[in-house]
Amino acid sequence: TGSPSNIHPDSYPTPTKADPLPPFDKQRDATSFAVIRAAIELNMPIFAICRGLQEVNVALGGTLFSDVTIGWPESKDIYHGYPTDLVKLRKGEKEDQDLKFGPVHSVELTGELKTIFGQKQIEINSCHYQSIDELGKGLVVEATAPDGIIEAVRIERSRHFGIAVQWHPEYRQWPAEQLQQSFGTLEMNDFVRTSNKLFVAFGEACREYQRNK
Repeated sequence: TGSPSNIHPDSYPTPTKADPLPPFDKQRDATSFAVIRAAIELNMPIFAICRGLQEVNVALGGTLFSDVTIGWPESKDIYHGYPTDLVKLRKGEKEDQDLKFGPVHSVELTGELKTIFGQKQIEINSCHYQSIDELGKGLVVEATAPDGIIEAVRIERSRHFGIAVQWHPEYRQWPAEQLQQSFGTLEMNDFVRTSNKLFVAFGEACREYQRNK
């Protein structure tokens, strides 16, 4: 899943136009790449989130844009970093977590994600600076932002569940009985309940994998 750190540019073969954006965590990079490759070989269900999507891509030979926020707002319509980056806090004021992790733009869905969500388009949050440039070997694009940024991929050879998403669907994923409560706005309610479908599908894939080991 996500992390304050970015993947070190030494990990992917082609340089990006932007300067590397710290902080980095080379130990996590090495560990994650090895775990991802091993899990794929074992046909284990994989659900990767945010940095996890970037790790899956790099582990399979893909490359990244170092900082996708460069050029905003002059040449880009969507700010893909934290929305709270754009809010100046007063002294002692805390970040609004619903603003930070709330839905901010749509994605077009295809393939397995379109089936899981039962619709062609959903609204997602956006909390990243790196993003996929060249797609890794054996990955299929499953979601795209209006500006062309890849927001989700599927590991083609996965027999169970091999999905990686750039956004954070885990926000406000409380126990099932609490998902019935209101989360303040219609947009947040829709985001939380829609996101839950991913976790349900992943859970079902894990149970199937366990049964068939």
